[in-house]
Amino acid sequence: MDAPVRPHKHEFTAATEPSANPYSHIVANNDRGVLHSIERLQEHGVAVIGLNGIGSLTAEAFTRYGVKSLVVIDNTEITLSDLSLMQFQAQDVSKRKDEAMASMLRKLNPDITVRAAAISLQQPHDVLHTLRAIYRRTQDEKNGRSGNEDDSDGKAEDSGESDESEASETDGEAPNDEGEGGGVETQEEPAAPLSSTAAAPLPAINHRNRCLSVVFLCVQHAELANALNEFCCEFGIVFVYVFVGRNGITGELLSVIPGRSSCLQCLNKRKIFKANGTTNDLSDNIEGTSRTRDGAAGAYQPPHQPRHLGPCLPSTECILAGLAMQNALMELLSFGSFCSRVEYDGILDELDRSGFLPPVHLCPNPHCRQQQQRTYASSKS
Repeated sequence: MDAPVRPHKHEFTAATEPSANPYSHIVANNDRGVLHSIERLQEHGVAVIGLNGIGSLTAEAFTRYGVKSLVVIDNTEITLSDLSLMQFQAQDVSKRKDEAMASMLRKLNPDITVRAAAISLQQPHDVLHTLRAIYRRTQDEKNGRSGNEDDSDGKAEDSGESDESEASETDGEAPNDEGEGGGVETQEEPAAPLSSTAAAPLPAINHRNRCLSVVFLCVQHAELANALNEFCCEFGIVFVYVFVGRNGITGELLSVIPGRSSCLQCLNKRKIFKANGTTNDLSDNIEGTSRTRDGAAGAYQPPHQPRHLGPCLPSTECILAGLAMQNALMELLSFGSFCSRVEYDGILDELDRSGFLPPVHLCPNPHCRQQQQRTYASSKS
């Protein structure tokens, strides 16, 4: 006997039996007076980079939320050791994480568009090239243009394409460095810092109806994090950087709302990660930089290369994934208190929260300064 098919969301009406609506539990939050118009999530696009335990949980949760589109990026293969941390099964071993995850998500919720890209996370240029191509192609489609120029990289697969086509297009290839949106080096023309005398104020960016509203980086990789920070600040995309500590039971979450909260370069300039006082030996140490539970901060220099997943508890990744998603939802749905930095210690069972940190006025990132100008102009209008 065939399993029942999930009904399409446009078939739901006010008279629909709640048990027949796969979004009933989610939409019911509108009746509690805390969240409003949670169906707005169907207007947002999400990218998840790094399909470890945190990344796979994040991708699955936003699939259940019914977001407009989802991009998953990773080119590593599933191993037996991954089965203790992810939703994959034994028959998935040796498959690529991106294609296996995309296939699972499409079955879970056929309402959303899922794109998979087999891009090495050790090549930040390639990751940005892919995101930029997806962003521009989708914007062109929205504006009624063909977008063929931006679609030439062939790195991302729409939900209607076959896994075989995607594998042949993405596996083991690097994007062409030439052409529009080639990567980090071509993101912007070198610009002088913006000042109060800058000419035309830019309009504020609205996350709604965006092909990319939030980008999650779920592996510890400083170079890629800095590149994504630049990309997200350029296009006004929420950026969430989350990773597990080296001892496997701690972790950290950094969140950026371009123009309104501190970007990664703002956080470095604030030196909020410098350890003051006695270091907690049980907390994580990153490249010789110790962090204490008092929340004081200093120069943040995580490793420049992603490390292989060491000791880790599934519960740690579940907690960090939940914190990361909740922080992003606070911005997308306008509720709660967005936090720029959260440090989790599973040994002491503590959360060290920085609260909302505004951007630094003279941030070295020109895109961050430009987004600050947008925000200021919007507040004055």
